Amino acid sequence: MASHAASFTTHNLHGPDLYRTPHGSVLQCACCDRLEVQFGRFSVRMGVDAFDDLCRTVARAREEVQDPDRADRDAWELSGGSKTIRLSREDIRHLYTLLAGAEAMRVLRESLHAVAEGRMQQDHMPDPRS
Repeated sequence: MASHAASFTTHNLHGPDLYRTPHGSVLQCACCDRLEVQFGRFSVRMGVDAFDDLCRTVARAREEVQDPDRADRDAWELSGGSKTIRLSREDIRHLYTLLAGAEAMRVLRESLHAVAEGRMQQDHMPDPRS
């Protein structure tokens, strides 16, 4: 029986990027929805829940970056599993832009698939009588 890590290598993470900036990219596997975030020399694969957690964490760090009361803080560390990455204020801004764009594209892609498959809920559609 193949390990989870070994079986993941057969998934398609080489297709088109979900979102790309000059500082990194986010790819999403077509068959299992796992994501790979590549930012500078940092690369990590994760499930959707972990990606959502990362987005929230980076959004909080971005708020700190913009807070004038926190102007003395120069670096943040993000840890996940055995990896830790040290980020500057500028890195936080760039990573936030990457993740926010990827999340928007992920939600858009899910919505388009739902519409195409007829799964879009009626309450999300405008009333044609109004």
